[in-house]
Formats: sequence, C-alpha cells, structure tokens
Amino acid sequence: GVYGYAASDSGKVYGVYGRSDSAAGYGVYGTAPATGTAGIATSAGKGVGVYGQNNSPSGAGVYGESRYASGIGVRGYSPGGVGVEGSSDSGTGVWGSSTSGYAIYSYGDTYINGDLKWITRTGHIAVSAAAFQPEEDGYDYTNNGNVIYNGDGLSDYYVAPVQLPDGSEITKLTFYWSDSSANDGSCYLWRNDMANGTTIPMAGADTTGSSGNGSSYDDTVNYYRIYNSMYSYFLVLYLPDADVSAYGAVIEYQYTEPY
Repeated sequence: GVYGYAASDSGKVYGVYGRSDSAAGYGVYGTAPATGTAGIATSAGKGVGVYGQNNSPSGAGVYGESRYASGIGVRGYSPGGVGVEGSSDSGTGVWGSSTSGYAIYSYGDTYINGDLKWITRTGHIAVSAAAFQPEEDGYDYTNNGNVIYNGDGLSDYYVAPVQLPDGSEITKLTFYWSDSSANDGSCYLWRNDMANGTTIPMAGADTTGSSGNGSSYDDTVNYYRIYNSMYSYFLVLYLPDADVSAYGAVIEYQYTEPY
C-alpha cells in the first residue's frame, strides 16, 4: 500500500517515516495476512531493516504483540549471525517478563560473555542430630539420629561439619532443642582457617532453661561471607546434662548465584 525508498547510502535517512502524537497511536502500522511490515537493509555495512525510536521514558522503540497463545510478539532470524540483538550503555539490552511462562526461553546452547546475575534468594541447610559426633573418645551419650543428649553430665561437646555454598552470606543460625534443666545448652557455628587451624565463632544460640521443646536463633552473624577456598565450617553443641537434648540446627543463607 505504501512504499518508501531513500537513495542515499550514507547518513541517517529514512525510507518510510511515520509519527503519531497520540499515546495509543502508531508511527507506522502495517497489516497483511502473512507479514504486517517488512524492512530490508541492502547496504554492505551495518544497515537496519526496521528502526524504531522512543523519546518517552516509559515507551518502546519497537513493540511487537501476538494475540494468540502460540504466537510470537517479535521474531528474529539469522542464518549465521544474530537473530535479535540488544545493547545498552547502562540499562538493559534485552528485557523479558512473564507472569506464568518464561521471560526468556532458550532452545539450544546459551553463551554468556560476562557475569550471570541473579536476584538475591534465601536458602537453608538443615543439620540433624545424626551428624554430630562426640568431641572426645569415651563419651557417655545417646544419639538416635533425631535427638542427641549427654548421658553422664560430663560428656558435653559434639561437633558436626557443614558444607556451605561458596560466596553465599550466612544470615541466621537456628537451634532446635529440648530443655528441662537449670543449665543452658548451646549451638555455635564456627569458621576454621585451614592455613593455620585458627577458629572463629560466627553465630550461636542457647536454650532457655525452661521445660519443653523450643528453638532459639542468632541473626547477627560474624564473618558471614563464605569462602570455601580458605575456610571450613562446623557446628558445636554444648549439652551440659541429660535434661538438655538437641534435635539439630538450620543455617539460613542468601545467594545471588545458582547452587
């Protein structure tokens, strides 16, 4: 219906230029049974088949929409180059969103030249009573897998290794216990410097001394960033007598990479 041609092979010229001052209008709108609008760049340089520019902070330079569930809003194809390219000096080159499907779907290999950024997520590591071992030989204790307790009032300390995600940040330690004693038990998370064996407490929580099951937590974690290249991590239980039992602990962490 409309054909435009610009003879110049240099400068910013337009084959077809359309403008609409209406927020709901279209600068150029095309419809056809198969192809609505076609643009072809024949220049040997980096020509542009279809160019869209937006001067509004919330508008779109090029907008594509499909009214069918199996349709495609914007399609790009290249036999050996780039089907769709996006670039930005400081914002987002290509942006996608979806309420129930995929914001971006890749069928085939995905190549990333740069960092892959993730939103901050929260994860948890549960350490059961079964993981704890006595600090010394000859301890009188009971460990049924779900609960561990001191049998003689002297067998106090138990340790368990924990593997924490490298680069994550520990945000909370929660200790689960049963306490009917006048003495408090405790659970501590420690960091070990494998170069020299120096240990530093990161977080700790105590029982209350009141009768019954309970939990307590510490969310003021020291040295919270995890570096598995130089440190190892472990939990220590203090169970002063048979009236203080431990069920386990949960370590909460945040991460911005896939684990």
